[in-house]
Amino acid sequence: MAIKTLHLPIFIGMTARFFSINNMTPLTHYRPCLIWMAAFSLCACSMTVQTIKDININGLIIIQQAYQQAVMTAHTDSQYAWNNGRLGNIIVNVNGEPNRGLCHHWQQLVYKGIQPALLETGWKATGIAINEGSFFEHHAVLVYDPGKISMEDILKDTKKSDSYVLDPWSSGEARVYTVGNWVKLPVTIKVKPRLTKVDIMSANSSLP
Repeated sequence: MAIKTLHLPIFIGMTARFFSINNMTPLTHYRPCLIWMAAFSLCACSMTVQTIKDININGLIIIQQAYQQAVMTAHTDSQYAWNNGRLGNIIVNVNGEPNRGLCHHWQQLVYKGIQPALLETGWKATGIAINEGSFFEHHAVLVYDPGKISMEDILKDTKKSDSYVLDPWSSGEARVYTVGNWVKLPVTIKVKPRLTKVDIMSANSSLP
């Protein structure tokens, strides 16, 4: 992709500004066209990664229920318009508030929404990031049972790691992945996954 080193929102803004200056046409006239052009350019092939559909782990079942409720509440949010996937990123970056839907928005919302379930089950949650600092940077929420695995061991061998990633960003659905499958999602991996903190103080969601 010829413009992969140029941040997409900057590219869109520069293109729109060119059209506006040269044709004296407002940015809003071109915005729908630019969004769809950008979305089309971002529809690169990604790996089909299996999600966990039939959860039979007691603690994870309770967490999944809270997770589903958080995602459902986002879709009925009267304060923000929630979007998902690459097109959602473009909508948020181009149009701004009241749109939400960047991966860190979903991460904060999910992390906040599952807190009661964590207290009930004794499970722990943290952030997980991959490709940090690159165009392909992505964030989600990771949950695990500290009685079965320590935080320090989660990323030592992701294929065997007894931990799970909650990541609704791509679909707007409450999808659950093993951490081993989640790290296969990016088209390319430039920076290895890392566990991170989640700042829910900046998550201005209308969730209770």
